[in-house]
Amino acid sequence: MLFSPMFSWAEDHLLVIAGGSRAASNQISLEKNVRFFREVRDDVTPLSGLSVYFANGNREIPSVQFEAPDAKVPKANDYMARLFGSTSYLKLSYRPHELGRVQGDTSLENLTRWFDTKGKKMKSGDRLFLYVTAHGGKSREKPRPENTTIYLWNQQVIDVKGLQKQMTKLPEGVSVILIMAQCYAGGFAHAVFEGTDPETGVLDRPLCGFFATVSSRPAAGCTPEINEENYDEFSSHFWAAIRGTDRLGKEVEDADYNGDGAVSLEEAHGYTILVSRNIDIPIKTSGAFLRERSRFAGELPNGKKVEKKQGDAEQEKEKGENKGASLLERRVPYSEVLELASATDQRILEGLCEHLELSGEDRYSQSETKAGEIQKKRGELQRQLNEQKKVFDGHRNAIRNELYGRWPGLANLLTEESVRLLREDAPAFVEEVEEHPRFSSWNEVGDERKRLSQERFDLELQWVQLIRFQRAHNNVVLAENLQRLDSKDDRERFRIIREGESRGLSSSLATKISGAE
Repeated sequence: MLFSPMFSWAEDHLLVIAGGSRAASNQISLEKNVRFFREVRDDVTPLSGLSVYFANGNREIPSVQFEAPDAKVPKANDYMARLFGSTSYLKLSYRPHELGRVQGDTSLENLTRWFDTKGKKMKSGDRLFLYVTAHGGKSREKPRPENTTIYLWNQQVIDVKGLQKQMTKLPEGVSVILIMAQCYAGGFAHAVFEGTDPETGVLDRPLCGFFATVSSRPAAGCTPEINEENYDEFSSHFWAAIRGTDRLGKEVEDADYNGDGAVSLEEAHGYTILVSRNIDIPIKTSGAFLRERSRFAGELPNGKKVEKKQGDAEQEKEKGENKGASLLERRVPYSEVLELASATDQRILEGLCEHLELSGEDRYSQSETKAGEIQKKRGELQRQLNEQKKVFDGHRNAIRNELYGRWPGLANLLTEESVRLLREDAPAFVEEVEEHPRFSSWNEVGDERKRLSQERFDLELQWVQLIRFQRAHNNVVLAENLQRLDSKDDRERFRIIREGESRGLSSSLATKISGAE
């Protein structure tokens, strides 16, 4: 038995993991995300328990990185960085965080203590919301690419398996909802599988989640910019949909797509897919589950192609014992997909089609063609960028060699001569750089590289929108095919995941948790 039917007075518990692993990666946007979430909690679910762990915790040290609007870098310092070092961090400053008192720093010790104390005191029927606005990394295990990581303070990490280990301490019947905005966050969608491995079975716990992007890609959002109006990251849109107003207090488009009078977590996720214009490819647990447990006609799970030559046993597995019902192919006519889609999925599909100018019954094929064309263009732009870099480096090296002849100490920027040069002889240094015969060409090539990079980035944003459409389309088809496959356990688990996704961020309610016999 997966879950036993039971009734309880359910409570919501909110756990926040936020900030960078060190001051140099602890951007002010991460701090502001915590402040915004506190506002959402106060407005939507004020009775929920809230625990916040942020970067360095309560130590009064300059740990939050920010860029002041009027920050300027002296011309000599700028040239020195461009020619001999790096322009990173030139305009940045640091200060202690302004969140008031938090539970502590983001250490493994503190997270373990939380699960050992507050986590163990939760009751069956309670929900744990784990919100992560931090940095993340790829998996450190090649065989398990979905076992991605969250970076904690002082270079510590916790991966999917580590979080699963902590969740085992929660009482039976406690649901877990993950909302994660870090890079490579999508790996945590596989937290529903034991050890992230679909072959080993699913966790014996109701769990779902919403993630900024897939396990193989970085996410948008971490910035030292202090102007929140420019923030375009996953959780900003997600929480704005839940609250109905953004972080600046402005009303946002109603995300109650099914018209039941409330915005669910799933609807907030759909809203984020529609309104964000960044590099993210947002996913949810149900989508990850479908890619491992369902499939398209003629394909194995996760899009793997069926071998032309295979044994009888493999053929039976490919057929899937689908109770005589034929599976849908990947490229189902669009009108059929809309009929199968939920209200949220319909809104996502229609909104993306309008934005992408897709029409007709073969919209999926159109999206594939457009995505392929964009990738070819991006490849050509990358080739041009590589060529421009060679020219750029040639001009830079010529200027550097001239400067070495006059100031040999520049071979190391920490020599007394280099430090004195910036402090006492900066005008002469600037004049020497700007009078070099290659200075203008160096700047022109630098500007061209920026233009090409921006053009390539703009194409990626278009490509991302197409991939969002394809994933939404696939989720609908795979959900239908799962119902046609002969796997009662998978259908029940999928129902439980969807049930968790369809609920809202609400205060305590009497809740029934039902399960499969």
